[in-house]
Parts: sequence; C-alpha cells; structure tokens
Amino acid sequence: MEDNVQSLMVNQAMAAIASEYVAKLIIRRRITTFQTAIDLQTLSMRSTPVTPTAIRAAVDTFTAYQHRRAAEAPLQEQARAA
Repeated sequence: MEDNVQSLMVNQAMAAIASEYVAKLIIRRRITTFQTAIDLQTLSMRSTPVTPTAIRAAVDTFTAYQHRRAAEAPLQEQARAA
C-alpha cells in the first residue's frame, strides 16, 4: 500500500473475494473477472473483466515488476552485506 496504512478488515475482505473466485471456478467452472481491488474507506470494489487486452496488460505489468526486482536484488544484497 502506498501510505502503509491497512484496514483491520482488509484480510477478511480479500479472503471473501478469493473464496468467491474459488467457488466460481469449482461450481461454474469459469470466472469472468480478475484483479479485484477493494477500498474499505468507501466500501467499494472493482474487478477487471477477463479480456485478452486485460490479461496482456496484467502479464506485462508483472513481467516489468519481475525485471525491476531482479535489477534491484544485487543492490539489496550489497546493502545487507555492508
């Protein structure tokens, strides 16, 4: 989280969302959304529809994140050794 503040109920809310995804996969054998984000301040939730464009964007974001972490790993290792 950007400001390092987390609601006391965020884990329970995310567990409920994850459980619903699992139930949809088991019962209906399909899901139509992913990347569900919640805002407990406004009590709102938003999920991304499963589309080729949305999947590609998610994969690209994750790949960029992995590359960034790989580039930062030697610096973090040096800092720990110092």
